[in-house]
Amino acid sequence: MPLVYDALPSVAIAGATGNVGAKFASVFLRPEFRQRFRDVVILSRSSTSEAAQKLAASGASLRTYNEDNLAPALKDVDVVINT
Repeated sequence: MPLVYDALPSVAIAGATGNVGAKFASVFLRPEFRQRFRDVVILSRSSTSEAAQKLAASGASLRTYNEDNLAPALKDVDVVINT
């Protein structure tokens, strides 16, 4: 049975540009897992870092965040993973 795109959750990964987090995020971006999510969002304090750009090139959406804009950065996200 094919997955229904509108029913798929969106997942955000905080810490994905760090050593452990980048490895974790790369698993979510593999084709066999990526298709199970509406969006894979990388929460980063800097969207210009090499790690953030590499994840974006692999199909992730980038959102920058800080203490003041965390709620907007998590808009439309169903699951948050903090690495």
